[in-house]
Amino acid sequence: MLHNPTGTSLTGSQAYRILQLAQQYDFIVVEDDVYGDLCPTNFPATRLASLDQLKRVIL
Repeated sequence: MLHNPTGTSLTGSQAYRILQLAQQYDFIVVEDDVYGDLCPTNFPATRLASLDQLKRVIL
């Protein structure tokens, strides 16, 4: 996993829940995906923007 000391990596279920909440409460998520392309292929990054198709997420 790659992250800075104040960040974290999301699981698929956590990402899905965030997108559900964004829809339910009508807010936009700003995703700062600095290290996503550096993740090893056996541990791909969960990107909210790709799951959401940029409806509620700004990348």
